Amino acid sequence: VEKYREALYWINRILNSSKETVRQEVLSMARISEIVLHYELGNADLLDNLVNSAYRYMSKNDSLNEFESIILEFFKKNMHDNDVKKSFLKLKEKIISLEQNMMEQRVFSYFDFISWAESKIQKKPIAEILKQKVETKP
Repeated sequence: VEKYREALYWINRILNSSKETVRQEVLSMARISEIVLHYELGNADLLDNLVNSAYRYMSKNDSLNEFESIILEFFKKNMHDNDVKKSFLKLKEKIISLEQNMMEQRVFSYFDFISWAESKIQKKPIAEILKQKVETKP
């Protein structure tokens, strides 16, 4: 909940762990989380390198699934786009389409990427979006 530097510390601990102690799936999601965190911290100068590195890593380790491709493509193509709302709307649509795909559902257990995109669309903190989500659940 907006403790980006603290989250980045823990993500880096995961990324610096040996492959023998951390599952490939967790390492892939940690790389994506690292990109999201640097985006949130405003470290735009790092994003291109992080995206390229994550893409190479996931391709090499056969862990570049549809979700990973969508999110990496989003960061690669849209980080210099002036219409942030439009970019995040497109991202949200693509991510929502994966919710019913059994092979892609696991990513939603790591982080609520849909709520994150929604927070950018509405220009609200993600905590507020998540709270609204919980309050409206039956």
